Amino acid sequence: LKLPFVPLHLAVNMASGPARNCLRAHVNLGSLAPRSRFGLHVWGPVAASATEWDKPLEPAGVDWYGPYFDIELAESPPEAPSGPALGLLLHCGEDKRSSLEVASPAEVPAAGSELWFGHTAGFATEAPSPERVPCGDLSTCGARAHWLTEGLIAWRAGAEAPAGSSFVLHASAAGALVDAGAAGVQNSDTDEGPHELKLLPGRLTPELAAAHPYLKDCSLLEVPHAA
Repeated sequence: LKLPFVPLHLAVNMASGPARNCLRAHVNLGSLAPRSRFGLHVWGPVAASATEWDKPLEPAGVDWYGPYFDIELAESPPEAPSGPALGLLLHCGEDKRSSLEVASPAEVPAAGSELWFGHTAGFATEAPSPERVPCGDLSTCGARAHWLTEGLIAWRAGAEAPAGSSFVLHASAAGALVDAGAAGVQNSDTDEGPHELKLLPGRLTPELAAAHPYLKDCSLLEVPHAA
């Protein structure tokens, strides 16, 4: 039996780097976020074209760090633009996450290279170590939970959590919480806690959904009485 020859170059190309005229931007996104739903809003004269808000750039792929995008760069950008040379914002509708603005064209990495942003200030041009990248999101965008009653918290990300996930409530009166990756959340400064929360089955009760219709798809977390 003679089997047909199957070329492997397609699989190799899928894992290759960005095209010569593109900059690949890796955007950090917490492990609980539904990564496939997010797109990249692009603006600034260094980009070959800006995106419309309701039509963001779709990911070229996803890895442990988050989604990554191939941004086509302009051949001759202005040397002194009036605004940022390149702006990037990861979003899903009005759910806005990591953003980056690069001031001058000279600071933008060349076409054919890659950058990583979202885990620290600015951006990196070398892939960061997974041990140094926060696995969650303590920004005002990612930490959107809603304390509905004394004993119930609604959190949209809870609905996307893998089976067996645990939920813990940390608090800092000084706003000093830090996601230290494998070391966990640090700098809690309250007398009690952290407190483990219980994920309740299903979504909001009919009464809570009627009172808060914009939270109807959120999961409910039960707060212990000690909190």
